[in-house]
Amino acid sequence: MKVLKRVKSLLNQLGFNSSSRSLQEDVTKDVQVMLGDTMGELNFLYSVSDVAFVGGTLIDHGGQNFLEPAAQGLPLCSGPSLRNFIEISDQLQKASSLKIVHNKEDISNYFFKFDRRKK
Repeated sequence: MKVLKRVKSLLNQLGFNSSSRSLQEDVTKDVQVMLGDTMGELNFLYSVSDVAFVGGTLIDHGGQNFLEPAAQGLPLCSGPSLRNFIEISDQLQKASSLKIVHNKEDISNYFFKFDRRKK
């Protein structure tokens, strides 16, 4: 729960309204970030998303599956720790479908490119 609070606080500081699945928060029109912190819902969350960050890649974890968000046609970003999905991540980078980020500022900048509020 500490990590969730930190993430929500950071999103708020960056100007994003967020909703957490585990806290059962309402998803209103002004929510830009849905935090998928529950099991078995990623495909649904990807289907209603504009962009995705693939977790476990900013730390030495090796990352999560890139195929699910890529199958939804989402622009993707991830950190540099890609050892669990080297071939897939290489192919996505060659197709300009995956952006490697290194910190929270990079993620924020990438997400702001797809922020519908600007339109």
